[in-house]
Amino acid sequence: KDHMEPEELAERLMRKEPGLMVIDIRSAEEYAEFHLRGAVHVPMADLPEFLAGRENQGIIVLYSNGMTHPAQARDALFRLGFTNVYILTDGLAGFLDRIVKPASLRTEPLSVEQTARINSWRSYFLGTDKSPAAPAEPEKPLAVSQPVPPTWPGLVEPAWLAENLGSKDIRVIEVRAQAQYNGGHLPGSVCVSHDSFRGVVGGVSSMLQPSELLAGHLSLMGIKPTDKVVLVYDDKPHDATLVAMAFARLGHGRFGILNGGFLRWAQEKRPVTTELPQAQKSQYPVPAPDTFTVTYKQIMEKLKAPDYVILDVLPTDYYTGEKVDEARGGHIPGAKNRPYTDDLVKYGKVTLLKPAEELAKAYASLVPSKQTTVVIHCRTGHQASQTFFVLRYLLGYEKVLWYDAGWSEWAARSELPVEK
Repeated sequence: KDHMEPEELAERLMRKEPGLMVIDIRSAEEYAEFHLRGAVHVPMADLPEFLAGRENQGIIVLYSNGMTHPAQARDALFRLGFTNVYILTDGLAGFLDRIVKPASLRTEPLSVEQTARINSWRSYFLGTDKSPAAPAEPEKPLAVSQPVPPTWPGLVEPAWLAENLGSKDIRVIEVRAQAQYNGGHLPGSVCVSHDSFRGVVGGVSSMLQPSELLAGHLSLMGIKPTDKVVLVYDDKPHDATLVAMAFARLGHGRFGILNGGFLRWAQEKRPVTTELPQAQKSQYPVPAPDTFTVTYKQIMEKLKAPDYVILDVLPTDYYTGEKVDEARGGHIPGAKNRPYTDDLVKYGKVTLLKPAEELAKAYASLVPSKQTTVVIHCRTGHQASQTFFVLRYLLGYEKVLWYDAGWSEWAARSELPVEK
């Protein structure tokens, strides 16, 4: 009862069945190379957050190359209350064999109807029913980074980090999947999940943990307040910026994001190792409460203030209420929308933040001045952390607030107003 056969999934996808979600949990590289038409890519570690609110709504099908990882993910989701999650029988390998293999290569005898069915599957999933695509634009080259000293907090160039990697006050934290880290990482770096820094606070899930817990995490990693900490992402800068919020909460000013992340580091052929580092426990102090987070009550008090800008960084179809993943759809009244993805640019597999000049021009059209109070939110704070990093640390906006609980909390509180 927890499997779906390739033939059934193929037919459901082809008729675009409402409520069906197919999730590819392989690596981003494998997904980009080939995936089932209609499938979305979500790493295993991100499934609980991505699927929050979808418990027992519609049908969710997980697949990888085989069945081991989808089965593990399905079991974990089942323990979280999901009874609507299935795994694809025999994985992508089985789907290719049973759905995409040409009729002429099959050993079993086929009727005219079966051959026509196979041809329709191949036409749909191999894209032969679509018009020829226009020639792709040539991929923009990405220049090799230069050893420019960083401004803390801010972006750190791979070339500078390579020259300073052996310094005793430089610490590197990779916010990547454990398997990817185990396969190769920066010398001396440790690996953490961004979800290690979040939990239930005040009844709201996925909140940044209190200072004492965050200080405990850094102590276990042997980090001291005087260290310069470089955060390394894989292909999503907001994974690193979420961990950066922990450093901001602790008042740790000397932190930065590796510009281009691990993929750029590897592309520039910087040193990589599989050896695990030695870390001696420190005693990271617990500071006073931060001043950059905001609650829904504080937002309500300033909802119509002229010098108060609310910035919703969710995709536009969620902002408008066309798509709904929470108790209600829409946005906070008066909020402006700039999806966090609008701040990104890709060079092949490498994802970077756009140049500061381009970002400054875009945000100048949304926020009257750098002294204007800006409240940033997404659904659970993850994506909004990237925009916070851009505005506060790259562009120098002085009054940037982070609504950590975000739309997840706002939509669930029926007494709060919603606009569409």
